[in-house]
Amino acid sequence: MKNISSEFKLTTSGWTVANTKQCPKCKIPIEKNKGCNHMTCKCGFHFCWLCLHSPCICYGSNRLQVQEFLEIFGNEVLRNHEKSHLDRYTYYHQGWANNEIARKKALQNLIQMSSIWKKPSTYLNFKDAWKQIIECRRIIKWSYVCIWILSSQE
Repeated sequence: MKNISSEFKLTTSGWTVANTKQCPKCKIPIEKNKGCNHMTCKCGFHFCWLCLHSPCICYGSNRLQVQEFLEIFGNEVLRNHEKSHLDRYTYYHQGWANNEIARKKALQNLIQMSSIWKKPSTYLNFKDAWKQIIECRRIIKWSYVCIWILSSQE
């Protein structure tokens, strides 16, 4: 029991160190699991997840040059910044891919059902509805690309 307890403490503290940052004001660990880099702590302090400043100095009119950024904050923050971009890309790519898979599956179902459907009038209604599903999946798939492009330009 003692080994298990100490092992749990090590893995829990390791997870906390790897997946959280301290609020610059109150030093409470905060986890960022999705969304933008603007954080609000329970203490009410607003700050940027990447540079831990309020207001953020990573983006906008206060944006630092890469060399200045490295000199001030070091490689760890830059690594976190790149990881954030990669995570965002992965999220949108996964949405695109999932909808493409669902679209292809719906198309296969339509083809399969058309060969076994018995009543022509019911089949036409079914066929139109299934085509709408396929078209909606195509639109949703490409909306992930549009949102990713638009969010990359901010």
